Amino acid sequence: MTNVEPDKWYLCVICPKCQEPIPFQSAPAPEEKPDHRARGVQLACPRCHTQHTYRGSEVLRLQGPKSIE
Repeated sequence: MTNVEPDKWYLCVICPKCQEPIPFQSAPAPEEKPDHRARGVQLACPRCHTQHTYRGSEVLRLQGPKSIE
């Protein structure tokens, strides 16, 4: 995902190889929807190109750009 905006929320996973966050979808703020649940997703890291399948429990909600570069 490109164009991560400041103060907006995103669903992200952490790359198991380089440990960088990978934002892949916009998400509602915690105040709007406190109990977010996500399904698993298969992604390739845009930094190190590692492909990995993530379980729903590995999906995080992070705010950009402080949490995401």
